[in-house]
Amino acid sequence: MRRKNLFTEENILFQEAILDRSGLGDATGLSDAILRMNEGDVKTSLKDSLDETEMIMYEIVDDLLKKTGRDPKEIDVVITSCSCFAPTPSMAAMLVNKFRMRCDVLTYSMAGMGCSSSLVCIDLAKHLLQALPNRRILVVNHENITNNW
Repeated sequence: MRRKNLFTEENILFQEAILDRSGLGDATGLSDAILRMNEGDVKTSLKDSLDETEMIMYEIVDDLLKKTGRDPKEIDVVITSCSCFAPTPSMAAMLVNKFRMRCDVLTYSMAGMGCSSSLVCIDLAKHLLQALPNRRILVVNHENITNNW
């Protein structure tokens, strides 16, 4: 980024300080849109953000279903959140469609609610389990790096 004069030196030092404190390491996976920044392309699109969201959510939910031995049709409620990314269709609808869940699955999308949206999702799941005992609820929180770089 320094060679391409994309940012001022002050901007780069700030970004380096944030990255140093973020906990990201050499094994951290980043979206293609972020990796393209190294080539001088600092623009991201809605498609880039959707690609990242699909890549992360689908892999995580697929791994969860395999580890627990659950069929997606057993899930009664899907709750998703992302603090600053609110795609259409919603992340919950994306999961229902991808994993071919039942048509009567309840979906809640807590997109655009800020950093505390994941806590709101857990509280919603708690209240739903009290009102609808013995239901299976899938809660997925994803923070979109591409959208917020």
